[in-house]
Amino acid sequence: MGRSHDSGEREGAWIIPEIRPADPVVLEFDADHEAAITVARTAVSQARPVFIQKTRFDVFTGNPATESFLAAVGEELGRPLSFVVIGVARDVCVTQAVDGMQARGYPVTALSDATWGLGLEPEAVTLARWAQKGRVTTLAELRAG
Repeated sequence: MGRSHDSGEREGAWIIPEIRPADPVVLEFDADHEAAITVARTAVSQARPVFIQKTRFDVFTGNPATESFLAAVGEELGRPLSFVVIGVARDVCVTQAVDGMQARGYPVTALSDATWGLGLEPEAVTLARWAQKGRVTTLAELRAG
């Protein structure tokens, strides 16, 4: 799903099979407001996952249509959105996504055992910051309710 023309570089951008979305709708990195609404409508009506392309670590900066997309998903669902977040790298892309969603008032649950960092910020510091504005739990605790 990477954008490079070099197949070796693209391979490094693939999502591991365990969490790779099947048949996702793609919000292109250069999408506009109207494209974001179309992607949201398609994803909701067809119950399909969405892959948001981005040009920066921060999804809100790296894809300016992200905010329009999230607003449109909420409208299509007819309810406020909340998020469960997993991924790599906890101290880069994931932290910017969580911080960005929390700054926009979205409820966020981060799964501590389903994120991995590069060591740029201690895990305890990241998780404590997220817990101040949201919820940090494990996959087992989330499943248990």
